[in-house]
Amino acid sequence: MEIRVKTLEEKVESLVTDVAVIKSNYATKEDVSTIRVEIAETNVRIADVKAELHNTLRAQVTTIVGSMIAITGVASGVIIKFLAH
Repeated sequence: MEIRVKTLEEKVESLVTDVAVIKSNYATKEDVSTIRVEIAETNVRIADVKAELHNTLRAQVTTIVGSMIAITGVASGVIIKFLAH
């Protein structure tokens, strides 16, 4: 009987250690909730950066197209001026 009790005590001690390891390694509901909030905040920041990038690209394209039109106008004026002489 003593051998069985000693074996049982060893197994219980092993289980206590295993449960302690499980508790220290696995996430709690609070941990998961915190991660979800952080992911949501990151998604919002990514959306903001995408919108800012879109606006910047639009402004850049507008500037380039405007410059090309201006250069074409100046070049046309110069060509017409030289052809007129």
